[in-house]
Amino acid sequence: MDKATANIIPLDDPHVKRQAQVQMKFMNRFPKAALATILSSWLYFGYSFKCLLDAQAGGLSGTPLKVAWLALAMQLGHATMGKAKRQPALRLIGDQCPSVDVFITYCGEELDVLLDTVRAAAVSDYPKNKFRIIVLDDSVSARAKAEIEKLGSQLENVFYSTRGSRPKTHTKAGNINHGLNYVTTLPGGASDYAAVFDVDMIPSPQWLRALLPHILRDPKVAMAQAPQRHYNLPDHDPLGQSMHILFDVIEPSKNATNSSWCCGSGFVVRRDALDGIGGVPEESINEDILTSFYLTAAGWRIEYIPEDLQWGLVPQSIRKHLKLQMRICAGIVSTAAGAWSPRARMMTTGEKYGALFPAVAFSVAVIINTVCFIALPWLLLTGAPLVAYSTASQLRNLSFLFLLKSVAICSYDFLATKATNYKLSLAGNSNSWPIPFQFWTLVRFALSVVTGGGVPLFAPSGLTDIQAAKSLAGRVKVAFWDDGFVVHVAIVVSLLAGISASTLAAASTPTLWQALFLRAFWPPVFLIWSTYLEDCSIPISYALNPPNTLDRSTLLDRDPKTQVAYPNRYAKDPFPPEGDVWYNIPEFNLLERNITVPGFSPLFPDAHCTKDGSVCQVVTGESEINAASTITALTFSPLFDLRKTYFMIAGIAGISPKVATLGSVTFARYAIQVALQYEFDAREIPENFTTGYVPLGSFSPTEYPKSIYGTEVFEVNDALRQLAIGFAKTATLNDSSHAMAYRANYASTSAYTAGSRPPSVVACDVATSDVYFSGTLLGEAFENTTKLFTNGTGEYCTTAQEDNATLEALLRGAIYNLTDFSRIIVLRTASDFDRPYAGEPSTVNLFYANQGGFEPAIQNIYLAGVKVVEGILNEWESTFKKGVKPNNYIGDIFGSLGGAPDFGPGSEFNNNPVIPSSRKRMRSLMAKRAMAGVQATTSE
Repeated sequence: MDKATANIIPLDDPHVKRQAQVQMKFMNRFPKAALATILSSWLYFGYSFKCLLDAQAGGLSGTPLKVAWLALAMQLGHATMGKAKRQPALRLIGDQCPSVDVFITYCGEELDVLLDTVRAAAVSDYPKNKFRIIVLDDSVSARAKAEIEKLGSQLENVFYSTRGSRPKTHTKAGNINHGLNYVTTLPGGASDYAAVFDVDMIPSPQWLRALLPHILRDPKVAMAQAPQRHYNLPDHDPLGQSMHILFDVIEPSKNATNSSWCCGSGFVVRRDALDGIGGVPEESINEDILTSFYLTAAGWRIEYIPEDLQWGLVPQSIRKHLKLQMRICAGIVSTAAGAWSPRARMMTTGEKYGALFPAVAFSVAVIINTVCFIALPWLLLTGAPLVAYSTASQLRNLSFLFLLKSVAICSYDFLATKATNYKLSLAGNSNSWPIPFQFWTLVRFALSVVTGGGVPLFAPSGLTDIQAAKSLAGRVKVAFWDDGFVVHVAIVVSLLAGISASTLAAASTPTLWQALFLRAFWPPVFLIWSTYLEDCSIPISYALNPPNTLDRSTLLDRDPKTQVAYPNRYAKDPFPPEGDVWYNIPEFNLLERNITVPGFSPLFPDAHCTKDGSVCQVVTGESEINAASTITALTFSPLFDLRKTYFMIAGIAGISPKVATLGSVTFARYAIQVALQYEFDAREIPENFTTGYVPLGSFSPTEYPKSIYGTEVFEVNDALRQLAIGFAKTATLNDSSHAMAYRANYASTSAYTAGSRPPSVVACDVATSDVYFSGTLLGEAFENTTKLFTNGTGEYCTTAQEDNATLEALLRGAIYNLTDFSRIIVLRTASDFDRPYAGEPSTVNLFYANQGGFEPAIQNIYLAGVKVVEGILNEWESTFKKGVKPNNYIGDIFGSLGGAPDFGPGSEFNNNPVIPSSRKRMRSLMAKRAMAGVQATTSE
């Protein structure tokens, strides 16, 4: 199939496009930042060299001279360190698709991990007769063979193959080449394309339709590669296992120069291109990089596609992570050797040297850092000054140039942070703690080559080995003796000893502060030893107190019928997506000011604001308690003046198909606390009851509550709501193919016509309940509650957990003139239906159905919400500064802010006053009802 016959469309996702534009804005500034970094660095080093020569000519000699030269050389070693290209998101649609052989390599990892990957790959959104899944087993596992063949009998497109006894070298490359030969024996022979997944990498359903268009539309493209993401990263990723810099900075930058690398998993390649280079190269442990070199040398291009299409596992112990690091180290070096092998004859000399450069640069960096680990403590122990100069002006100039260099480097790091779209620390990109092990790997590699022993072997890194399960004594023994972290303890101790010696030497001079500045605290050297101390403490801290790791089962959403599992949203993103969608947007930057507020949730301790404070965001966390606690802390915090602040309560919600559909944006006038009721199990309700929910203090579902707590109903400014609706209607809302398909099921029920239509902006009301309910009966019960509590005015449409709690906290602030209750907007977007369509069980609706509304709902919070925010800002002086006068009652059921509520018993039952609840009053009411029942029975 070629471009002429392929049906390729761009993925029309405004959120993805917007995110890409923001990232590219920063990526395209890299060349200037890199140039500034290089120029400022060499300006500093050139001037340092001149100052050192001047000092030597002025009489500096002996140990101080040696120390100064070595300190400068160390800084030079640490100084060793294009314009980006981001591919558009495309989709191959229809059934006219090329054939693909999908290889999954297996080498004895956990069988459950393999089966999850195979099942997900086998049900990819792709014509079933156009792709095959082939498990390549190098462990020769009888159990794996039986399980895969069982799956093959059920799914038909799953196959098992092994090349027999486990080979001794080049396990993965040889395994893939065996698979390439094996498929030629299957009916129909080899497919047009080949794809590879590591055993732990679960593909998304759309992966083939997302990657193939980039190859089909350009005959020069041999391979399309997706980034590798991980769903079991430990808290704060202390070992840097996510590799965001590689997949979000380096690869997009290499894409601009047509030098992208294959990353070993999650790629699709033309079969003829792979056959043209003799299959996957076996000369290197890093067969993926060498494959990239060979394909490029043969005139092909590799496209890096920055879509998250595969999710895998990182090693769950530091020992396994170290093995992975050492394997990568050996692979980088062996790749250079492979570029000079007889198979690389198609590579030009320039391309061979290009392949050699990464290996040389990496090896030099490892060697320099190893020397620094040894030399730096000695330098500090001498107590001598670490910088040479001949005049005071030279010292000032050196300090200024180093500051200039530091600013340039921080700017470069800042761009990397913004371009990755991940919250990276400017100082958090260092990763020097594996260097002693990488140095040992280089030594082993060199010795094996010299002695003819070949490349060192490494065990598969995918096996799980949870270090936290061991005792503290056991972890200490394993970490410091078996794993070799005693080296890091030695480095930390020697550095602390050197710092102490240097400080004592400075204390013996008449100018203490200047002496400290010139010794251990000379900024370039201080930066090195402080980084080493921090980095070397990482494995020590990890070994003594391993981070929290969750069981795989808690990170996957599994279909109980098919057993197909995908990483859930919490595994993919530990940050709440309703809040995350507002970051890295073009309209304003909410991360410019981050204000820690006492009383906020420990999970979300900061308010995020623009630089001028005109727009801020607070994440409350889920549930009524979290919302009430956080908003109360905000309202009464002395850090903010909220008297003229507009509040937009925004989040996702369930939706009634009677009123709206998936992806819709709703604005509420009423918020009803529907769970503040008596509840009977539906199997035990009286025959004349329509539901098991009865208002407090009442005796049937149709009676208004006689026991009032005050949080049952809140009414907000309808005039402001109408303005917000007008702003939101200017947005183009997002939708998804899954949502379209799922909502079509509701069209057969006339009452659910609204649920079958595309998403829109709707005026309707929100029900608050911490209970996450689903089903037609409960949906109708809370429709009834909404009508009852609002005296027939409210229209139930969305379900949420926080809104009444948030509104109560803001109302209490308004009582003390800390907030303005007329400046509140309640926005909810629909992520799922609150009840099933006809014929669908409620359990399927809640637990298993892929409704497809989550992503559109998240994106539409931003798409509609930002229009509201911009509308308020743009019309601040003319309309919003003075406030929008309400044309309706606002406040709670008690009338706490003044005025007469248009809901509640005061408006329903002969203007009886609303009476706050108390246990005594409740008991009195119940006794009166009971007595009335007795009298009625007696009279009969």
